[in-house]
Amino acid sequence: MTTLARLLPIVVAATFVVVVCCFTTVHAGADPYLDKYLASVRQNKHGLEDIRKLFADRGLDLNNVVENMGNNQEFAKLLLEKLSSVRDMGTIREGENGDQFYVFDNEVPDRPETLVLASCLTDLIRLLVDVSLNVEYASRMWVSRGKLDESAFYTLLFKDPGNRWLCQSVKENKTSQNPPFSGKYCYSAAFNIPAGLGTCVPDTCTEEDVNILAWLLMILIGIEPFYYVDCTEPTPWNTADIGFTAGLAFFALIVLCGSLYDIFLQQLVLGKMRGYAVADDVVKRSSQNAVENDYENVRDDTVEDDQGSDVATTSIDSAMDATDDVQEEMEGAKVNGGYDFRVEKEVKDGVTKEPPAHKKNVEVEIDDSGSSLQRAKRSNNLGWAVLHALLMSFSAVNNCKKLLSAKKTKNTMAVLNGLRVVSMFWVILGHSCSFYIGRLMNPLESLILTDVIGFNAITNATLSVDTFFVLSGFLVTYLTLKQIDSVRKRSTAQWAGFWSLFYFHRWWRLTPVYMAAMGIYALLMPHFGQGWNTEVIYEYIKSICRQQWWTHPLYINNLYPWPNVLDDSCMGWSWYLANDMQFYIISPLILIVLYKNGKAGLALVASIMFVSLSSLFGLNWHYGYTISSQEPYTDNVPDPENADTTYSKPYTRIPPYLAGMVVGYVMFKLKGKRIKMPPLMVISGWLAALTTLWFTLYGIWFSYQRMDVPQATAVMYLTFCRLAWGVGVGWIIFACLQDYGGPIGAILSWQIWIPLARLTYCAYLIHPVILFSRVYSDAVLFHTSYITISYLFVANVVLSYASALVLSLLVEGPTMGLEKVMFGKFKRS
Repeated sequence: MTTLARLLPIVVAATFVVVVCCFTTVHAGADPYLDKYLASVRQNKHGLEDIRKLFADRGLDLNNVVENMGNNQEFAKLLLEKLSSVRDMGTIREGENGDQFYVFDNEVPDRPETLVLASCLTDLIRLLVDVSLNVEYASRMWVSRGKLDESAFYTLLFKDPGNRWLCQSVKENKTSQNPPFSGKYCYSAAFNIPAGLGTCVPDTCTEEDVNILAWLLMILIGIEPFYYVDCTEPTPWNTADIGFTAGLAFFALIVLCGSLYDIFLQQLVLGKMRGYAVADDVVKRSSQNAVENDYENVRDDTVEDDQGSDVATTSIDSAMDATDDVQEEMEGAKVNGGYDFRVEKEVKDGVTKEPPAHKKNVEVEIDDSGSSLQRAKRSNNLGWAVLHALLMSFSAVNNCKKLLSAKKTKNTMAVLNGLRVVSMFWVILGHSCSFYIGRLMNPLESLILTDVIGFNAITNATLSVDTFFVLSGFLVTYLTLKQIDSVRKRSTAQWAGFWSLFYFHRWWRLTPVYMAAMGIYALLMPHFGQGWNTEVIYEYIKSICRQQWWTHPLYINNLYPWPNVLDDSCMGWSWYLANDMQFYIISPLILIVLYKNGKAGLALVASIMFVSLSSLFGLNWHYGYTISSQEPYTDNVPDPENADTTYSKPYTRIPPYLAGMVVGYVMFKLKGKRIKMPPLMVISGWLAALTTLWFTLYGIWFSYQRMDVPQATAVMYLTFCRLAWGVGVGWIIFACLQDYGGPIGAILSWQIWIPLARLTYCAYLIHPVILFSRVYSDAVLFHTSYITISYLFVANVVLSYASALVLSLLVEGPTMGLEKVMFGKFKRS
């Protein structure tokens, strides 16, 4: 106690040093995608200057192009003239199936012979002729296309998806041939710059036909091709999509069966397990007690003291789930709902009815709460107990009660629930804004709206992930050390089993629902809705997930393929899970040393911290990474150029995790005791922590406009900002658990956080799918304003948690229950 009290002033002083460092630095730690976009707009890299250069390199004047495209009739005549010339370049050939093609030899690179359906080219020319004649259907198709006007020079908006509905509202009239074809919506996107326009073509054209014709048009004009065309068509259902959907349907069917069993048949099976009649009200209480016990034992993995009995364990930072069940396995565990086959216990209060003589090996126990529990020998009732446990594992009724319960038991760790949920909300807020980059209706206005100090809470939203790292490091340290302390007198074989289950438990709890979310993202999301320029995106997602899916259950997706490009990864947001699992894998090496020798363990933590910060410092210095809009400090670039070298790598992201481990070790050594700190020390600690958090989050917000930040300043901030954040969060955890939390601790301990905390892991997995489905199904650009962002954020939170509830009931809850059946429920007597 005295030693810890002496250390506190040192910790507070060190925190103030970090604050001083923050005063000398500027903005950093931002979302890499959002930050790069804002920086590029400020420097006009992807603005008007680049677009002018693109056209100028091809002998075109951007002003003339915009003027010609804005004139409907003139542009239609010009396009008709060029398409007629393209037609004259080709020769007609009849295909094997009777279709006629225009053949263009050696015109498109890597294609010795290029074919375009004759009906496509003919109908395109007819469309343009009818536009000049003001035919109604042709006018509808023509005006539905995207347009550019002179306002683009002032707004930097060189995108217009047009009106997809208006294009697709043109339907072929097979009787009168007016219109002679249906409208097909496509989007023409430029390479490497944010420019693109929607277009409407006859449905007799395939996407390949339109791309070839666009390529030939540019070659005819004498310019280097610079854009591609993506046509919106319903995504076909392939074997993988159908198979995955069937798998989910199978799970849903079992969940339905389990729910029906829970409602209608559970009492019958419980009666079979008892082997004699029991009053209905007693059976009902037994069933209710089974649910409550299952809630405590299966879902929450509660700590068996006053330190954490209602801390949820299924969030993305959960480490609690790796400890209690391991101890159950070593000491012998209970059947789902409290049935224990290891021993027979004394009846506490009495039995409602004496069992028959031939069933003397069965006895009923009434616990302190008045609920009846069956105690039976495994030889007689094992089969019924297994059936009951399996079906109850899949019961949506049972699992939903556990998920949504806000029952608060005696503990002082409820503050972790609040930290977890608030951090998850923050993640969703950051993604709600960053996912719309490249689809903004008002990019320049958005820059002005976001160029305020308050918006740094969004651009720096990735600090929320560091909060999760702190929580995870704290929980795995505190709870695992408690388990080691309680089962330390074990044989080598038992210790081997302990650590084996330590790893398996974690993998099993995270992976099945993780893979289910990946299937929804890669296979089902393309069927949720089609927008503009989405088919290319969906195909790319499927392709990259097909290649890299196996790295995710192995939790190496942040390392392979090396050096890893987040833009080119399946479920890019899952880099966090890989890091957290990698930290979890190495944690026993630290925990064992900490338990045996605290000083040696802390020295090991400090050594790892030093290596991590050194690597982070070296990488930032070598590549010349900046924290403002200025050019990189060096000419060194990763290979490939957009490779991630620091953001998702375990050796650069572990400092906050280690900070959490230190706090967890301190709480373990205190053994539930409270340190008496003078009010001045408590106030100083809170001021230091909150100041550190504030300056780490906001920094000097006007640094965005600075172009002269010294490299040493930038590298210092990039190296220490996440550790500083972890130290600040660590103080919040420590102070609240020591009852010095004040109003902050009270807010973070609200009961409303308890059910939301249980859904955090599934919400983390599924919320990008919700966001992408919204983004990719939009037919128009997104207009940024504080109101639209607020509405979008609230809607995303609600839909994400609602979807997380469904995903948890369908996959996560049943797999957790199955693990109980596999390992924690049956011990032979």
